[in-house]
Amino acid sequence: MNQWWIELRTNNRLQVGLVAIIAILVAYSLLSLDEYRLKLIKELAQQQQRLAQLSGVVAQTEWQQRAEATRALRVQLEDKLWKANTVGLAQANFQAWLESNVRKHVPEARFRVDTPIEIQQEKMNLWQIKAQVDGIFLFSKINDLLLNIAKQPQWVIIDRLETRQSGNDLRLTLVLSVYFLLPAKS
Repeated sequence: MNQWWIELRTNNRLQVGLVAIIAILVAYSLLSLDEYRLKLIKELAQQQQRLAQLSGVVAQTEWQQRAEATRALRVQLEDKLWKANTVGLAQANFQAWLESNVRKHVPEARFRVDTPIEIQQEKMNLWQIKAQVDGIFLFSKINDLLLNIAKQPQWVIIDRLETRQSGNDLRLTLVLSVYFLLPAKS
């Protein structure tokens, strides 16, 4: 250790090099502090802008009216959902609807109703049921079928409608989805 001190005191190039290294470290530290200061100023400006936005939101007085409008809209939307007491009844109701509403437009239809899928929705017991209809149809009946689906008071979503020529027959593949609202789970 003593030899380092003796070398440092006697060697001018070592002294200049050490001073240069210390100067570089000090300059780097100051620049880093300046970058950190600029970052803090930017974050402060963003927080002040967010605070101003939140203050504006808090100052609004229409929250009660908005909540009531949202509740009314939710009731309207829930009225468009199918209702059943159990998942099995939901599936049976959809099957019965297919039989009575689709069969008259596609008499030789084959139905495949999929297993209901639970939709993860906050505070709602919502289930999606899909069905596929395959069969021979008359071209003149397709508009009546689509109109019948559109007039349904509950939503019936047409996921896919495919028609094709198979020999002398027109074949139809129709994939439908419905959403059932079941009573809340206890």
